[in-house]
Amino acid sequence: MAIRSMDCKSNKVLISGGRETGGLSSFAEALKTGFEELGIETEVLSQSALVRRWRELRDGNVLKILSTGSIFLAPVARNSIAVVHGFPSVNAQGKVKSVLIILSYLVGRRYSRLTSVSHTTSIMLRNLLKIRVDAVVHNPLRREFSQRAEQRTDRRLLTFAGRLHMVKNLDRFIGPLRKLLGDYPCLSVAIAGTGPEEARLRSLVPCDCRFRFLGDLDVYRLRELLQRSLVVFSGNENEPFGISYLEALSQGCRVVMPASGGGLEIAPDLIGKGVFLVPLPLGDDTILKTLRQAVAAEGTVPFDPQPFSPAAVATRYLNLACEQP
Repeated sequence: MAIRSMDCKSNKVLISGGRETGGLSSFAEALKTGFEELGIETEVLSQSALVRRWRELRDGNVLKILSTGSIFLAPVARNSIAVVHGFPSVNAQGKVKSVLIILSYLVGRRYSRLTSVSHTTSIMLRNLLKIRVDAVVHNPLRREFSQRAEQRTDRRLLTFAGRLHMVKNLDRFIGPLRKLLGDYPCLSVAIAGTGPEEARLRSLVPCDCRFRFLGDLDVYRLRELLQRSLVVFSGNENEPFGISYLEALSQGCRVVMPASGGGLEIAPDLIGKGVFLVPLPLGDDTILKTLRQAVAAEGTVPFDPQPFSPAAVATRYLNLACEQP
């Protein structure tokens, strides 16, 4: 294994990002906020911009947090941490990109410290690819979600927020949701986000005003949507972590998700109270039953977002950079 150069005296942080979207974008921006709250100058840069910062890549006093394709810069980047955001899925990324993702993890393992955003992903890496991570550091919440949500009694939405992709299994929720709305006419469904499945999902609920497609929302509109949501749901059985679950819990929502994936690590003490699990394999009856449990649950969700605050997560990355290789 190559010698890793790690320096505790990081006076600046560079985080790869720029062209990333969705969870990766929120990760980079939230982590930037965390380092800045600790008084450390921080920039989020695209991979091409990082390449042009050769002097800082080679500077051991500048900590680099590298994700996705930027991990391939690890061999030349002194004082770097590579982040595994998920186990590659051929369905989601295709064969070629999946192979490149695995190669990037091997590069990160050899030339930098390697972290994972969940124990679930680290176990898959270890058992399937024999790649061991140095630490698990859960994703940070964006600052807009870092404070406890106010209690509200006017929550009337069943919400999905994220990329409309086949891995989310939203089509499997349509039938159960329509049955549930028959019993709860005061509720409606909000679907925030865009993606390749949008047209097909719209075709499953033609002219049904109880289903609203909202498109991509900025962070403030998303927070306002979650504050009006009773339940947030998703059907991704292989969710690496689930930042949408974390944001939903921070805003007082109940969460419905498969009984698998990294989302189980967010609030295990809330399972059955604020987090409701759909048994595998996902089916109409089990989805409907779990949605009913979530809607009928009483009380507010007692979730503490502090462990996921930007500063808390940034501190974990700094501590990791200070550990001896």
